[in-house]
Order: sequence, then C-alpha cells, then structure tokens
Amino acid sequence: MKITPKRQIGLLALLAAFCISTVTVAGQNTAAGLADLSPSKSEDDGENDPGHGNKLSIKEASWDKEKKRLKTKGKGSDGKTVHLESVASGKELDATRIRSGKWKIKVNLNDTVPCRVRARLDNGDFVERDVKHAPKDCDDGGGSPPPPPPPPVAGDFTVLAANDLGMHCADQDYRMFSILPPYNVMNAQVLRRGKEPQLMTPADGIQLTYKAVQGNLIDPTRPNLPPIAINSITTTNQNDLISGIYKSNFWDIASGPTGKAIGFLAYEKLYPPGILGLFPFEADLGLPAPNVEELYLINPGHLTAEQSEMPGKADPYNANDSKPFHAYYQDFPFFINFPFGYTIRDFRRFAAEGIPTGYIDDQGRTNAYPLMRVQAWDSSGRMLASLDTVTPVASEADCAICHASQNVCDYDTTNTLVCDDIANFKYPGVNFIDDASVVIGATPEQQVINTAKINIMRLHDSKHGTAIAPLNDDGTNADGSTPNVVCANCHYSPALDLAHLGPTDENGKEQTQHVSMSRAMHAVHGNLPSVDPNLYGSLFPIMPPPDQRAGLDVDSLLGETCYNCHPGKRTKCLRGAMGGAGTVCQDCHGQMTQVGDDFTENFADVPFPAGANLNKRVSWASEPKCQSCHVGDVLQVAQLRNTGQLNDVVVNAVDSLGNPDGLRLQMTYRKSDHIMNGGSTDLALLDFPNSRFATTEALYRLSGAGNKGHGDLSCENCHGSTHAIWPNNNPFSNDNKAAMDLQGHAGPIIECSTCHTQDMGITLDGPHGMHPVGNTRFARGGHEDLAEHNKDSCRTCHGQNGEGSVLSRVAADRVLDKDEYGNKTISLAKGDLVTCTLCHENKLR
Repeated sequence: MKITPKRQIGLLALLAAFCISTVTVAGQNTAAGLADLSPSKSEDDGENDPGHGNKLSIKEASWDKEKKRLKTKGKGSDGKTVHLESVASGKELDATRIRSGKWKIKVNLNDTVPCRVRARLDNGDFVERDVKHAPKDCDDGGGSPPPPPPPPVAGDFTVLAANDLGMHCADQDYRMFSILPPYNVMNAQVLRRGKEPQLMTPADGIQLTYKAVQGNLIDPTRPNLPPIAINSITTTNQNDLISGIYKSNFWDIASGPTGKAIGFLAYEKLYPPGILGLFPFEADLGLPAPNVEELYLINPGHLTAEQSEMPGKADPYNANDSKPFHAYYQDFPFFINFPFGYTIRDFRRFAAEGIPTGYIDDQGRTNAYPLMRVQAWDSSGRMLASLDTVTPVASEADCAICHASQNVCDYDTTNTLVCDDIANFKYPGVNFIDDASVVIGATPEQQVINTAKINIMRLHDSKHGTAIAPLNDDGTNADGSTPNVVCANCHYSPALDLAHLGPTDENGKEQTQHVSMSRAMHAVHGNLPSVDPNLYGSLFPIMPPPDQRAGLDVDSLLGETCYNCHPGKRTKCLRGAMGGAGTVCQDCHGQMTQVGDDFTENFADVPFPAGANLNKRVSWASEPKCQSCHVGDVLQVAQLRNTGQLNDVVVNAVDSLGNPDGLRLQMTYRKSDHIMNGGSTDLALLDFPNSRFATTEALYRLSGAGNKGHGDLSCENCHGSTHAIWPNNNPFSNDNKAAMDLQGHAGPIIECSTCHTQDMGITLDGPHGMHPVGNTRFARGGHEDLAEHNKDSCRTCHGQNGEGSVLSRVAADRVLDKDEYGNKTISLAKGDLVTCTLCHENKLR
C-alpha cells in the first residue's frame, strides 16, 4: 500500500494567550472546507500554496542557461530536510538540510528543465515557485512521463510498538458529564535488523499504519483461565443499535438547539477558542492531537494537529482499513515551559495519537484489551514488518456505589453493584434521583450511570454554588439540551492538556481558580473518613504496607479504593509482571490523600500561576521511576545495604516462583512515609539514579533515549506498557501477543535475534549491561576469559558467590551446550536461576 502525504491548510490565528501564532489543520477532509480561510499571499513570495504550514519559503528559483544549472534558495526552520522536486513530474532533484534558517540547492540538469519547482518537508509541508528564465520547452506537465516508483528499502525489519499508558479510559455517554474522551495513543519504532540495527525514520521512506485484528476475550470473572472467545475485534466505535450494540454517543448530534455533536459541545472548551471548530467532527474520527515538537522546538508558536481514525470509519462493522501514524517525534518536549518539564533528545518515535477506540467489540462484548496490528511500509508500498499490540481502554467507574441508591442500581440487571447512596445522606435538601427509569440513556447500565452523574452534579451545585446539573430529572434542560460538562474545564488535568500549556481560563475554562482533577477526586474523597468518621469512616480504607498484609483480602481493599474509579474491579488494569506479583496501586503511588496532595492546593485563594506550589506533586509528571524499586544489581544493592540506604524500605524476599530475591523493593517510598506509620500526605518517592536499571527520564513511558537506553529504543517497546509490564500471568492475554510475536515467548524482549542478525559474541553491551542470552557463543564457554579477569561483572547478576539471583533467571525453557562442540547439554526451565555450578566449577567463591 502507499500512503499519500498529508495535505495541510495554514491558518493565521491570534492566540497570544497560548503563545500560538499559527494553526495548521491537517486531515483528509479539511482542505475543501477550509480553503477559503487560508491567508492570501502574493505569488512572488513563494508561500501561496495550500500546503504552506510554516516558515518554509523559496526566495529564488532560476535557470542558468550557460551553466545548465538550476539555482534555488529559501528559508525555513533549522534541522529540517528540504526536498526539491519538479512540480510537473514529481521527481526529486536534490535535498539539503536547513542551517541558520536558510537552505540552498544547485542542480546541474542535462535533460528537461522544470517550469516550476516545489520545496517539500518530510512532514508534508511544501511551497512552490516558477523557475525564472526557464526555457520555452520546460516541463509543465504536458505529456511528461510519470516519475519512476521509488526503490524498495533494502533489509530485514522489526517493528516495535506499545500503548503509552497501559490503560486509557473513556466515557460511553457524554451528555451529563465526562472525565475523558475516546483518545488512545500508540508509539512505535522501526529497525533495520543487522549486527548493528538501524532505527528508521520517515526520511528513510518509512511509514506506519494500524488496523484492527482479532484477539482473545478473557472472562473478567475468570482472569486466569483460557479465553471465552478468540474472535474479538474492535474496528469501530460507532453504534449498531439495530443489532443491540451500543458503544458511544460521542459523535451523536446533541438534543436541543445547537445541532452540534455531543462530544464537540463537551470538549470544545479544552482547545483554544475556535480551534476545534476548524476540524471535521465525524464518527470514528478522533480529537485533534497537537504536534508538540512543532509547537515548541521546530517552529515555535506554530500549532499543527492531526486526527486519527478507527479502521472501520468508512463502513462500520464491515471495513477494516489501515490508518496512518500521523506523527514522528525526533525530539519530544514535555511541558518545557514549567520547572518540571524537559526535552528528550533523540526520542525517535512514530506516534498515532487520539485513536478513538472503545471497549465494546464489534459483537457488543466488553473487551478492554483489543488488538491493533501495526505495520511498517516503505514508500514503494512494500510491507516491511508487522506487530499486534494492545490498545487498552475501559469505562469502569463505579460512582453509583456511593451516589445512587440500591433501587437505582438494581435497574441494571447486567451488573450486581451494591449501592448505598451514602454520599447523599448529609444533604436532605438536595433533590436526588431515586428512579433510573426516568433518566435518559441508551441502555439500563447507562441510565444508572447517568442517574448517579445527575446526583453528583446536584450535590456539586449545592456545595459549591454552581449551576451545572440539568434542570429536569431525565437529564435535560428546558430547551431539550443536556449539560455536556467536562470536569477538566474547571479542574485542570495534565492528561487532557494536549498542548502542554498549563492551567488556563481561556475559552470559558476556570482551571486557574480551582483545584486539579486529581486533588478534587483523590484528596477530597480520601479525606472523607477523617471529615466525618461516623458516616464515612469505612470508606476508602488504607492499604497496609506489603509486609503487613498477611491474611488480608487485598483484591477487596483495592476494589474499595483505586478500583472504584480506575478500571476496575472487572477490568483490573494493573496487570502484567507487577500486578501478577502482588503489587498494588498504593505500593507505587501512595494512598489517595497522598496522590491528591498536588500543586493546586492554593488555587481557590491564589489562582495559577502565583498559587502553584511546584514543590508538590504534579499529576502526569511526578510518578515513580523504575529505580524507585529496581535499586540496583547484586553488587549495587550490597553497597546500599552497607551504607544504610535500605534500612527504611520493604525489600522483596522471594519472587513469584519462590526464588530468593532481596534486590527489589516492594514500595516506591520509605516505610516511615506510609500513612499507617505517620507519613505525610506530601509523599517523597525514592530515586536511586545510579541503578543500572534507572530510566533516562522522569517518566517510564518517555524513557529509552540516551546513554541508559539500548540503541535509543523505547523502554515500553521492550518491557511493555506502563501498568502492563510483560509478562501477563495469563498466557492467553492479548498483552502477551507482541512479545510472543517478536521473540517466541512472553516477557521483556531479551532475545538478541529480535533485532540483531548475528551472534553478538563476547559482550556486555546488551540492555542494562547484559550479555547475549540463549545457546550462544557467550554461553558455550566464551565467557571464561571475561569471568576470570572481571569476576564482578558476573557477580552483578549471578550472585556474590555464583549462586544465582533473580537477575539470572532464564526467560524461557532452554537447552544450552556446555561446551563449544555441543557434546554436553543442560536443560533449564523458565524461571530457573543460572548458577556457575550448572556447567562447571564455581570460580566466584
């Protein structure tokens, strides 16, 4: 297949409050509808084309008849590559990099001279100009042969891909209030395999697509058993009400006088004024995703945004079309205008941002872990590599448990929620709804949810003097409209700050004046037991430290805290290696009051920015790091113990297979900082930056580039997504599919052959200083010289005395040759510790 380069429309917008000077709308349907909005320019300045989207220009294009030379020059943004093409034939004449804001290309031509040339950037932006002094027989497109197809990219390739968070959430009904829109993200990298693999970029002619693919459907009540179906696929997020399939009303036209879509009315305020209206708002088309590299690094102030589609958009429930990854980030700026921000150089990732997927598959079944197939192509249309990866999404927030009566919850017979409307007890003057049948909703489940939402909005109005609740009990207002409230319009959420602008009151928002969404949810609810112990004392119990949970029903505790809102009791988004080993949310993030104690505490009295306390937590940015628990290898941990740095932590005693551990921590903070031990709500997270397992950035999902990564590979591409680190304990889990496809077994990518084409020899240059694994030359006696002259290099993972450690476990069943001739072999089962004495005498004692 071949992907046509995107077409962009340049729009001049005066958005000084956002430091945005220009907006570019990109998408397949924007050109015709917005062409009349393009700023007019004179032809002589070379910037009059609809593809113009930044400062790229052609200042000169002329033909030197004597020297038979085409001379061009212009301006643009540093670091970009300019491709000079003949407009008539499409043939590329030459290319160069922009330096000091300028570019120049001279081309000697012995054949046809173009009448007009085009300067094009890799992102699709282009400008054109007539060639001055071009000969009369210049190529104007009249009968010129088409350009030859581009040659295929040579080599063998691997594509690596992962969802950014391990779980996304989205509402189904957006008419009352909503917390998050349908917005999923996949990041990917493509390698040309070899002894030294090469990361590929769009400049190499590489393009990525995604489409839906069938996967397993796991019964949430039997999460460790085989799937109940193997044909679950989610190609569309549109409804098929005739077949009884309800997915979302995000794109439905709202009731009332506006004539606009429900999702548009809800999320228009989150964008700068007038911006969302410039984009098409169609079913299965996601919200615009800003390109932050363009906005902050490449062309500061120029906002470019793209929209991702569901594969079934063209023909819901029938089509499954490949859709492009729109973005490629060479460098990635993360909230760089704030003290906690930073820029990641050599990020080098393709991104599909804002995929509007949902958690109902095409047969109407709940599947929070649908699969997408990521495919890499060259510009000739040849598929280079393919990988199936999860795009997780759920909508499981059980607000009704506290904000609706049992009578309301019983209206939905598909769920068995135990509800007590405890949140309503203290407010007898509020007209709470006790009959879900009168409330609008496409299904009984949505009627119950909307009933709870109306009760929450009426409670909010009573406590805070707002007027957000609908007038009528059915959820409508006098004119038939619905509230369509988005909580983040008033309560700032970095997760929805797609352009990294910070709290703002522009476009009707009130984010600078109110606490954040995290503080409103975590801190307010978490503090209820202390506000009124008699009424709320049993709510949101404290999760004890890992070494004090003997005999406790941890799943039940999790269900009464984090899994009330974060999906959830049925979805169980904390899965993978950590969840399977017994780690719970509070072990990493602290208790609810600690999560909610963030930088917005004083906003009500002192609005942002003066009221921001950036010494406190910033949700989305202040998260545990890998090295908060993975504090080092065998020798590093021994040093930490000797210096007393591990005296106030919970160290994991054994792994899930019963092997002795002693290297990894079970909480990301000190025991004395636990709430049960008198810890403050201002939780300090541990950070051991010298650990060989330390991430390169503050956030795991952004880490991988730089000297602690492995060939600039994303950590998630080798270890799995946040909250879903490979492996998932259930061998049938869709989470395991990517690793299985890449290396033949679940777990982190550890097989060198995934990316390398030769035996790597005797080296410790693998990820985190590893040697090659499996039946390699290293294992067949090649490591002897290294072990004799640098015994500590063995001790780091194989133990002080060669007895093995959790770092020397084999990742899959293996048969190893004991010597270079293969005369003797040894069999190891997955999880066995590799010790010196398995093959020879122990030389480390």
